[in-house]
Amino acid sequence: MDWFGRGWRSIVPDRLKSVVRSLVPGRRAARASGRRGRSGTFGPLVDRRREWLFGHLPAESAAYHYDIFTKTSQKRLARRLGLRVADDYLVGVPLDEALAFIERSRFERCVIKPNLSYGAKGFRALERVDGAFRDLRTGAIASVGRLEHQLRREFDMRARPDEWVVEELLESFDGSAELPDDYKVYCFGGTAELIAHKRPIPGTRRYHAATVSRDWEPLDVGLEPVDDAAVVAPVNGGRLVEVAEEAASQLCYPFIRIDLYDTTKGVVLGEFTPGPGRRQEFDAEWDERLTRRWHEAAAAIDRGIRSGEISPLLPE
Repeated sequence: MDWFGRGWRSIVPDRLKSVVRSLVPGRRAARASGRRGRSGTFGPLVDRRREWLFGHLPAESAAYHYDIFTKTSQKRLARRLGLRVADDYLVGVPLDEALAFIERSRFERCVIKPNLSYGAKGFRALERVDGAFRDLRTGAIASVGRLEHQLRREFDMRARPDEWVVEELLESFDGSAELPDDYKVYCFGGTAELIAHKRPIPGTRRYHAATVSRDWEPLDVGLEPVDDAAVVAPVNGGRLVEVAEEAASQLCYPFIRIDLYDTTKGVVLGEFTPGPGRRQEFDAEWDERLTRRWHEAAAAIDRGIRSGEISPLLPE
C-alpha cells in the first residue's frame, strides 16, 4: 500500500492523521518555510541589514553600524549615544581566568557572560555563598569548578571565541532582590513600535513574557500569549520608551531592537539587537505592519542623508 499516497487515510484514525502528515517528507519543511519564503516581509528585510547598510550609508559608517556583535563594542556605542551601561570588572579574558577573578574578587554579586553570545547562552548572575556561588535565577549553588563545567557545556566555544566579561549585577529600580525586568523595544527609525516585556520567574530560567505597545497596552502579535504577570505598565515606562527612541534616532538602522533594564542606576542598556530571534514568527497582520514601518524608516533615513539632516555616525 502507498502509505504516503491516499491509502493511509482509510487506516489511520483521524486524531493521528496530523501526526502522520508531519512525518511525510517535505511537509514539515514546506510548512516551516511558508512565512520564511516571503522575501519582502519583515524577517528577511532584517536578515539583509548588512546589504542595506552598505548600500545606503558611507562605507565607514556602514561598517561601524554593522560591527556591534560583541558586548564590548556595544558598550562603547552605548556610551557614545549617552546610554548607561553596567560597569565592567574584567573584559575579554578566557573563561578560566574570568572565574578565577570572580573567586578571588571582593564582589559579593556579579554577572559573567560571553563577549559574543545570543539568547543568554553562558549568562550567569552570581552571588557569593560560603565559598561557592548561587545562580540568582535558579537558586542553584555551584563551586567555581562546577560553574566552569556548566558554562563550557552550555556555550560552544568551538564556534565562538573564548572571551568573557565580568560586570556589575544590575538591581531593579525599586531596590528589590529580584533581577530586573527586561524590556526589548522594537524601534523603527526613532520610534518605538512595540515592546517585548520579560519578567524573570524566580527559581527558573524562564520568564513571564508579553508584548505591549509603546503605551504599555497588551498586544497579540503572534509571538506570546497575553501574560497578565508581565503586562503591568512599569512605573518608569515613559522613560524606558524615551531612552530607546533617543538612542535609535541617532542610528541609521531602519530597524533595531534596544534592550533595556530599569535599575537603581537608571535606565541601562542590556544590548543592541539588530537581528532579534523569532523575527519570522509575527502573525500576518503584524508582519505586514512591521514591513511597512521598515520601509517608511528606510525611506526617511535616505531622505535625511540626501538633505544633510542626517549625518551617519562614523568611527570615533
